[in-house]
Amino acid sequence: MLFYILLFLFVGLVLVFLELFVPGGVIGFMGVCLMGLAVYLCFKEYGYNTGIAMFLLCCFITLGAVVMGFKYLPHTRIGGSFILKHAENKDKGFHTDAYENLNLTGMEGIAESELRPAGIAMIGQNRYDVVTEGEFLRPQTRIRVIRVDGNRIVVERA
Repeated sequence: MLFYILLFLFVGLVLVFLELFVPGGVIGFMGVCLMGLAVYLCFKEYGYNTGIAMFLLCCFITLGAVVMGFKYLPHTRIGGSFILKHAENKDKGFHTDAYENLNLTGMEGIAESELRPAGIAMIGQNRYDVVTEGEFLRPQTRIRVIRVDGNRIVVERA
């Protein structure tokens, strides 16, 4: 019986470790179930004290494996492929869809869809996703941009 207990414990730990590489939770759940089975068999076969010791051993081994994984895995070849190694900033050509540089504040346009409170509006020659401050506006209503917050254009009835 000791062989099966150790086998379930080892296979459970391997499955929990594999969960780092195969997301989804199923493999990790199976690993936790196998470790739970090992603890249950230890309680049943060897008594309360040994079962508690096996439970604490499973907790410490799992916690230690997670801590060691977070500490050493990023420095391995496999772990390095999961981590972004450079910063994505404007100097290197990366950008977001922020409208802050378009100077839309004060411009007028027409709502192309219902704004309740979000929708689509034509401002100048371009279509933008816009939002009101809670006001419902019908299509073809004249609007004015009151402010731009990052990628959010706030409008009101003109």
